[in-house]
Amino acid sequence: LLYIGSVYYKKGDYLKAIEYYEKSYKILKSIYSDNFIDHSYIAFYHYYMGQVYFKKNNNEIALLNYERALQIWTNLFSMNRNHIFIAYVYNQIGSVYYKMRNYKNASEYYTKSFTIKKKVHRDKIDHLDFASSFNNFGLIELENDNYEIALEYFQKSYDIWKPIYSNTSLNNTNIAIHFKNVGLVYMKKNEIEKGLNYLNRAIQIWNIVYENNKTDPDIVSTQTIIYNSNSKNINYDLIYFLKKLLILFLYIFLLLILTLFQ
Repeated sequence: LLYIGSVYYKKGDYLKAIEYYEKSYKILKSIYSDNFIDHSYIAFYHYYMGQVYFKKNNNEIALLNYERALQIWTNLFSMNRNHIFIAYVYNQIGSVYYKMRNYKNASEYYTKSFTIKKKVHRDKIDHLDFASSFNNFGLIELENDNYEIALEYFQKSYDIWKPIYSNTSLNNTNIAIHFKNVGLVYMKKNEIEKGLNYLNRAIQIWNIVYENNKTDPDIVSTQTIIYNSNSKNINYDLIYFLKKLLILFLYIFLLLILTLFQ
C-alpha cells in the first residue's frame, strides 16, 4: 500500500497518496502491535507523509513527519549513523527549512546529508544520490546571489540525472526541477527571455508527468513566476509609453506657447 501511495504521489494525486499511506499505517499497526511505533516501515510511512505535506506546502506537518522518521531510523541504526536512509531524511528536512526561508538550517541539513552520502558511496560523486545534493547546494547559492556557482551545481545534478532519465525523453520531475532552477537563475540575472524559456520547459514536462493537472504546486508556483514576470514587462512597457506620451504633450505645449508669442 505504501508503494501504491507512492505511485499516486508521483502522479500528483496527493489526497489519494495520503489515503493509501493511512491504510498501510493501520495494517502495520495491527501486524506489529506494541512494537510497531519504532519499526522501519513506520519510518517510511512518516517519510512519505512528509513528502506529501511538503508538496501541499504544509511545512510544519511535513517537518514533524520527517523528524519522526529521523528519530526512528536513528534509533534503529544506532550502530551505523551513516545509513543512507538518514541521509535521505536529512536532505528532506533541509528542503523544508529552505521552503520556510531558513537557509542557515537548510544548508546545515543539506551538508549533513551530503557528508553521509560521501561515506556510503565512497566519494563516487556521479551516483544518483548526489544529484539532489548538488541541486540543493545550487539553491542555497542562488539565494546568496552566487549565480555562476548555482549554475555549476545545477549542471552537476543535471549531468547525473540526464543519462538516467534519457529513456523517458527526460520527462521526469527531476529534469523539470533542473529547468525551473536554471530559469530562476537567469530571471535573477535579469536575462528574462532565457529564464522564461527554461521555466516553460519545466512546465511542459510537469504537464506530461502530472497528466495536465494544472493545480499541482510545481506547476502553479512556476506559472506564478512567469505571470509576475509578464506583469512586470507590461508595467515597464506602460511606463515607457506614458513617458513618451508626456514628452509628446510637452512638445505640443511648447509649440503652442511659441505660436502665441509670435
